[in-house]
Amino acid sequence: MRIALVVGRIEHKTGIARSALEVASNLAKDNNVTIVGPVDPVVIKEFSNQLNYHQIGFNNYIRPKTLRSDDTESIEENRKESIATINQSKEINEYLLGSDYDIIDNWGNWSSVQDVATCRFCFAEYATISENRNPIFKKTKTSDMAKKTVLFLEKERFKYPGTKMIIANSKKVLKEITSNYPSISAPIKVVYNGINTKKYSFPAKEKIRIKIRSKYQVPDDKRIILSVSTHAERKNLELLLSAFPLLQNKDNIELWIVGVTSNEGKYSDKNIRYFDKTDNTEEFYSAADIVVVPTIYDACCNVVIEAAAMGCLVISSDQAGSDEMFKNGLSIIIHSSNIGAKDYAALLNKNIFDYGKMNKLGENAYEIIHARTWDVVSREIRKYYEDVLKMKNKN
Repeated sequence: MRIALVVGRIEHKTGIARSALEVASNLAKDNNVTIVGPVDPVVIKEFSNQLNYHQIGFNNYIRPKTLRSDDTESIEENRKESIATINQSKEINEYLLGSDYDIIDNWGNWSSVQDVATCRFCFAEYATISENRNPIFKKTKTSDMAKKTVLFLEKERFKYPGTKMIIANSKKVLKEITSNYPSISAPIKVVYNGINTKKYSFPAKEKIRIKIRSKYQVPDDKRIILSVSTHAERKNLELLLSAFPLLQNKDNIELWIVGVTSNEGKYSDKNIRYFDKTDNTEEFYSAADIVVVPTIYDACCNVVIEAAAMGCLVISSDQAGSDEMFKNGLSIIIHSSNIGAKDYAALLNKNIFDYGKMNKLGENAYEIIHARTWDVVSREIRKYYEDVLKMKNKN
């Protein structure tokens, strides 16, 4: 089977990029797979030498920026970003229309030519949530410009008549698609994300834990709360940073934040450490006691799954998507995404020194998730590809 996986920008091996690379490399064991889009060939080849790629728009792509002002420079940058996104979408569509792939699976790229739409994110839903939580997002011209471009392209993607199937990565996303795009007629399936058990392994945790804690001079009886994210606003990092000063026995707790730069000013604290984005997140999961995911929007958050596979206690909001895979209070702890800093601090205080609970829930989460490998996920997806091929052949 000749498969095109159409992706957004791949320049690292984390998040949505990692999901696409894991599925593509597993499918490539017995299929001809090409990753299409703004991809860095070095990252593709580092991940798997079995993967083909067709690079479109990587070198001239303008990175999106978080803009909250209406000054002339910000508006111009946003205008350029919007134009670049539209042009890239057109270029990818033209390439795909002239191709002869058996299956074109669009993994959330803003192009629209597709047999399968694998939805890793419903932007229409996220835009609504952002507006409700932050009125500034709704009012600024810069944000509106970028938002409207993506909303237009997402709508065009779901209107594409050749779409035979939609694959959501959680029931949450399935509901968001049907709510925001009620005219969709293609069947929608749910395939949750998976785990690389060679990389994220509970049995290997203790050895790595000792090494990493020794490296950063953290004694074993000191608690570490870990946040892994590259999107501070969407992952609700402000809630975590606001709650941290309210913790009891704070001198015996460290907060580690991986993937975002230091938040200056009021969040400066001797017990908060910031780390750059890394592909080696398993090292930080091993060192941590609690992994927190207070996100305001995710489709199927890999952090929840990865931390669970490492046997960590996960405290997640009800907007992670992947929280659906676990039972609240039995394997992970789930809270409302609208929780305030005081209540969030109380939740952390209740669990951070309860060693028995941390270990029990961590073990339960591991038992639930460790068998859901990316190979299992890829086989589920391949089965749906075969169904789509039958639909295409009937036509």
